[in-house]
Amino acid sequence: IIFDSQTGDKIAGVGNGKLNLNIDTQGQFAMLGNYELTQATYNFTFMNVIEKKFDIRPNSRITWTGSPYDALLDIKASYAQPTSLYPLLPREISAQPQSTDLRRRYPVSVLMLLTGELSHPQIDVGIEIKDYPRAYPFTTAVPSFEAFVQSNEQEMRRQVFNLLILRQFADL
Repeated sequence: IIFDSQTGDKIAGVGNGKLNLNIDTQGQFAMLGNYELTQATYNFTFMNVIEKKFDIRPNSRITWTGSPYDALLDIKASYAQPTSLYPLLPREISAQPQSTDLRRRYPVSVLMLLTGELSHPQIDVGIEIKDYPRAYPFTTAVPSFEAFVQSNEQEMRRQVFNLLILRQFADL
């Protein structure tokens, strides 16, 4: 599915579904049914600055209820970016001698949720940090950061674009 041929914004992959394709004698074409993506990618581009390939997660689907152009999206995708969690840590930690855990890169996923109409999808973003040390200061800093960006959409978008462009978190 090509969203924008100029930028290369598209979904490519395979899946399963039951689709009913109808063409009447007037040449009207209709599609009905669900298509679940099982192995797919979303090539995301933004202003010719960002071009990232997001992996579409299981249970993502496209639903047609008539016109092929009026499909409804329910797609969850992620882009893995190893990055340092150092900018998320309290300032007093940054003044202490450095340990390898503080500067190491950890897997962070930028999440993208595409919902609504195919022609004008609603795009929401998120951040998922799973594999980090289960010790202080990470056990307090990471959940605190996650709660903060969940409650502040502007900060969430700032952090997401920082991860996509600069491959690191912005300082808080």
